[in-house]
Amino acid sequence: MTPNEKRRDLDQDHGAQKNVTHFYSIPHESGIVNLESPRLWRAFRKFNRNFKRIARLQEENARLLVVMRRAQGEEVRHGA
Repeated sequence: MTPNEKRRDLDQDHGAQKNVTHFYSIPHESGIVNLESPRLWRAFRKFNRNFKRIARLQEENARLLVVMRRAQGEEVRHGA
């Protein structure tokens, strides 16, 4: 039995839940998300801060790598 056939069998068993799982392409039932939740927005802000911090660290590491290669007398390659 292929995965699609298994999914069809599961969808027939769920009845009313069939439309929800197809609409969101989620293989299991999930709760409704409260978009007004302060915890949700705190998590988004924390993720965004961390994402920006990682980007800054990557840029700083790239600059330091160039400085290190120059100090060692190596040829500086861009994009490497």
